[in-house]
Amino acid sequence: MDVSSYLASEFGIADVTILPKLESDLSEIEGRIDHQQFEKILDEDLAAGKKPLILIGVVGTTILGQNDMISKILEIREKKAHFWLHITGQAIAALTFREPNNVLVHVLSQVDSMTFPIALWLGIPSAPVVTLHKSVEGYKASYREKLDSLPWWVASSYLSGKKIVDMIENAFLLSKVMLKGLSAIPEVEIVGVENPVDFANRVYKSKYTAPTVLIFKYNYVSIKNAIQHHKDLIQKNEDHDAISIAEKTLQDELEYGDYLNAWLRDGLLPESQALGIDTIELGGNYGIAFRFCPLEHAATFSSHIDHVQRFVRKLTDIMRIVESTVAAKLKFSELKDDFPSLVLLPIRNWAGIGAVCYIPSIVKETNPEDWNAIQKQQISHLNLELVHQLKSVDAAFSSGDCTRYGVSCVKFGMLSDVKDLHNLVLMVSDKGKEIENSQQYLDSLADLIRQGIEAANEALRKENDQRLQNEGMMRQLPIMGSLVNWWSPLTPESQNIRGRAFNLKTGEMQETDVLFKSKKNSDVTPPKTKNETPQIPHEPSATKLEEEPSQSSSEGEATVAEEVTSSSEETKPAIAAESA
Repeated sequence: MDVSSYLASEFGIADVTILPKLESDLSEIEGRIDHQQFEKILDEDLAAGKKPLILIGVVGTTILGQNDMISKILEIREKKAHFWLHITGQAIAALTFREPNNVLVHVLSQVDSMTFPIALWLGIPSAPVVTLHKSVEGYKASYREKLDSLPWWVASSYLSGKKIVDMIENAFLLSKVMLKGLSAIPEVEIVGVENPVDFANRVYKSKYTAPTVLIFKYNYVSIKNAIQHHKDLIQKNEDHDAISIAEKTLQDELEYGDYLNAWLRDGLLPESQALGIDTIELGGNYGIAFRFCPLEHAATFSSHIDHVQRFVRKLTDIMRIVESTVAAKLKFSELKDDFPSLVLLPIRNWAGIGAVCYIPSIVKETNPEDWNAIQKQQISHLNLELVHQLKSVDAAFSSGDCTRYGVSCVKFGMLSDVKDLHNLVLMVSDKGKEIENSQQYLDSLADLIRQGIEAANEALRKENDQRLQNEGMMRQLPIMGSLVNWWSPLTPESQNIRGRAFNLKTGEMQETDVLFKSKKNSDVTPPKTKNETPQIPHEPSATKLEEEPSQSSSEGEATVAEEVTSSSEETKPAIAAESA
């Protein structure tokens, strides 16, 4: 709700000022009153003859549990001008302790009024919020409507003062135990707390009151590194391209951090309903985070310490999986040289290690950016079959779609041990080769060739019909045709029917003159030797010797399948050769 419009409509106060926020790293999420700026604004208003009426402060914000500096505001009021000070927030609940903090009592006892949702704290949804205010001399309260006091009368009859205090103290105890458990997990970042271990120790020594809200998330270090790198480039006035690359890297890291926290949410929240933990979108560079506010849910769900301890143990175990996955993701790109048949593909909305695409040898030489529709269909078909066989061995594999190249891919899931990464990638590569060399895949290639032959014959038939139509019936007669051709000879272009070639690598029809030109050019250019295309030596020499014959055989298959002539009689042996 907009406070300015609400006060203007309810009380006729048109001059409402939204005070500036105190500058901090968290101000983009939730701000606190900048008391120094407030003092300057107050001086300007007093100099202009304006009189301050009321200031609304917050003690225990809903997101981060922050407090406005009420003590500083009280000092300003005492020095400058008197105004009504009203507060609201979750931290007011600490006043109900059997032994409340003396500083908190001293500060909040000086405010004029406060509003607090005690019905939410006690799990009474039908009861209204409560506003307490100091008595004003000579003022008699008048209410336009009757107060709805029946829910509170019933609640006070059922709940004694001791039970109310026990319920609120239990909520703060849960927050204290959760803080201690989260501070012991180094992979967890508690938003707004710089040193969680030291802060938790001070809370347990009763130097600080337990926080009303805990916002925590996975501490993805790469995000902080990307943020710092981006800031350094801006401060050094680097070129625009470098800054753009840094921004793109930062956005990618922020997205992956959100994917990890979303995966944590799916694994943790179904088993943590008794704690009322939920996820929120903080925005900025913070993304998705978990929110734990026991004051709002402990009474409703009857939360107790065992629930918190089970959650912390579950979080500790699942964090090991996240850490192993992040470490494996960093090493994932390093394995691409060891497995040339696999291509790493960018994929979104995935918290796992990443995605690869097995490239059959017939499409291997084509750049992924140049894949046509038929090639994409071949690759997708093979990879879907690959995922189907991998899932029978490891259910963590799944199929995905790479929007960048428009093909199906193999997605790796989360990893509990980074040492297993190489074996998993090796299994994907071996399974892909097994499928590629299987009879089923060869039959699909033969069917593809057969379809190409049929398309070539159909194209030739249509071209021949078009030629006859253009020449006319007179040219087809034995004697009359010779006379017409002598009188009006045909051009060489119209007499030639271009042949058709089916390129198995691209799955497209080509005219033979284009193919002959490319072959002529290839004869002029000397072939490159292996020394001109160096490869990183990653396999033993014995394995290399075994790979060379298979490489030459695949080249021979490509040469045989390079052309499919226009005549169906000439192409049938090629089909048999491919099928064999």
